[in-house]
Amino acid sequence: TLRALAHPTNAMYSVEYRARSYIHANCANCHFPGGPGLGGWDARIETALSQTDMINGILANNQGNPDNRVIVPDDVTHSMIHTRIASMGADRMPPVGSSVRDEEGIALVVAWVNDLAGYQTFADWQIVHFGSTNNPNAQPGEDPDGDGADNITEYLTGTDPNDPDDVWTMDLVMQDDVPTIEFPRVANRGFEIQASTNLLDASGWRPLNVPGNQPIFGPTTQPVAIEDPTATNLLQRYYRIRIYEP
Repeated sequence: TLRALAHPTNAMYSVEYRARSYIHANCANCHFPGGPGLGGWDARIETALSQTDMINGILANNQGNPDNRVIVPDDVTHSMIHTRIASMGADRMPPVGSSVRDEEGIALVVAWVNDLAGYQTFADWQIVHFGSTNNPNAQPGEDPDGDGADNITEYLTGTDPNDPDDVWTMDLVMQDDVPTIEFPRVANRGFEIQASTNLLDASGWRPLNVPGNQPIFGPTTQPVAIEDPTATNLLQRYYRIRIYEP
């Protein structure tokens, strides 16, 4: 259930997760809150993208162009994370340990920046669907279409918060007396199945430590079925899924 970095060419993972794995491996030793890296952005893979200050993040040195940011979606020219890893000499990042350009890593970062063309923060999503961020129906825990999914879930799964027929769901089926959790694993989202034997104890939820429940941020939406053989001989077992952004 622990998160692992993805190899740049491992197509089982989304371009974003592979690029962020690369950035974590090369930048997170300096770029983290309180770290020696300038700019205030967070390169750590465990930090949700919306919390990293990478997207349109302000730079400590914009190299004389106010349009430059850490990353500008779909704009490689003004994304300084690309400029710095593609440079040699004084502007080179990381500043030590290499004397050649990592062409594979550079290409991966370029692909990710271009892939961010449709990137939306939750605030952007609220404005698209509700006209503003302070609309009462737009608040994270609200469910304006009454389909059982709150706005955060609709945002993460890409469903329409105003359409009760457009909703992400999970199912529990029994296969040879083994509980099996079925759901669509949405592209570039994390899904963690959690289990408990007591709904009255909120501290009892634990990640299901079985094959298939490892953190995977896939490139496309795929149906998955994950068995829980650890439920054998239990009188009762409850399941829920935590959905999160990379």
